[in-house]
Amino acid sequence: MGIYTFAPGSTAAAPNAGVTLDGQTQLKIELGVAAEWFQQPNNKNLTVRLIGAERFDNGAGGFCQILIDTALTPTTADLTTYTIALNSMTLAQPCNGGGFTSGVTTLEQALARPIGEVHVQAVYPQVNTTVLGGPEYPTGFTRGSVTFE
Repeated sequence: MGIYTFAPGSTAAAPNAGVTLDGQTQLKIELGVAAEWFQQPNNKNLTVRLIGAERFDNGAGGFCQILIDTALTPTTADLTTYTIALNSMTLAQPCNGGGFTSGVTTLEQALARPIGEVHVQAVYPQVNTTVLGGPEYPTGFTRGSVTFE
């Protein structure tokens, strides 16, 4: 579950369009979460993921996109801007091996490629599977902005 933002011009029909960073060193995400979900004592980590715009083909019908991840733990339920240093993120999937030939082996190389999407995801167990008492509560996000600075 999460919120997903395509880069300007990037769509499922035109996946190679994306944003190429030019000196930006941080990602700013404006995010709010459901108050009921925020009240739980743990399981609040979210995954912030940058997805490369380029799709690499392994020649056998498989496709791969570069993935860059980091964890983000909301500090409030209110709409807040979180700043993430791009060099603190992790190269989760370089698409360089198993028939894929992106040539990417480092985070720096991955960040030099066009970015097609930004995801903020709640992955199990960071979703509502229990009830704190009373009615089931939402695992929800409030929309906000995403910028590279």
